[in-house]
Amino acid sequence: MKYFLNFLFIGVLLLQSMEPEAAINYRIVWKENFTESEKTKVESWLSTCTQAVSTCLGDYPFEVTYYMHRRENASEPVQWANTIRNGEQGVEFYIDPTFDLKDFLDDWTAPHEIANLSIPYVGKENMWFSEGYASYMQYLIMVEMDVLEQDEAEERMQERMNKIVGKYNTTEDVVSVNRALIAKHNYPAAYWGGACYFAHVNKALLTEKGVSLMQVIQGYQSSNRLSDASLEEVISSLDIQSGTRLFRKWYELFLNAPSKDLINRKSIQ
Repeated sequence: MKYFLNFLFIGVLLLQSMEPEAAINYRIVWKENFTESEKTKVESWLSTCTQAVSTCLGDYPFEVTYYMHRRENASEPVQWANTIRNGEQGVEFYIDPTFDLKDFLDDWTAPHEIANLSIPYVGKENMWFSEGYASYMQYLIMVEMDVLEQDEAEERMQERMNKIVGKYNTTEDVVSVNRALIAKHNYPAAYWGGACYFAHVNKALLTEKGVSLMQVIQGYQSSNRLSDASLEEVISSLDIQSGTRLFRKWYELFLNAPSKDLINRKSIQ
């Protein structure tokens, strides 16, 4: 298991050693009243998350807007969040600002949602792809943030896989299983099933080309990020960016091959 998982983190190290530091341009809009000390805490959290995302995934070719909504007496620092794709690119955060900064930094929601913006919206029917992508990236970004050690990130990913792998012990293709899971509102299983696509692609890229998925995504920002509008276009662009057909190959496997042959307890590594 360790050998396979190391492919994932070799990609992080390659990116850090080969790419210059990037910066995402963003602004914060306070939708409710926050004290100055709360604003300072939230600004520190978002700055850390955004810088880590930019280091991993590149300098986005647009400004990102963070809308901050106040929700007190929550059970966790980020009660809810969702991306905005209606002409502007951003994230709506519903937060309880009474939590400590460490609690915010330890939460995976911001890395997940900000990473989601690095690829276009590809439709609700392809939620398994976009949310699988963000799920796959979130813990890698938290390693870049120095919130998680590599071993901790590996353990969290493996925990997610252990919970959902039984859903894919079928001859049905992965995409059909994922869409059925979403229809039943079993989003965690569908998202982590989708994350396996990116784990397979990342391993293949590192093995065959010596580049990581994150390096491909970083280059994608300045090529087709603003022009692609469908999943087919995204996959074609990523193949061109990587100089491979690996994104297409694994997409077709997820469309056609039995789930049990593609997703198991080692798939996410």
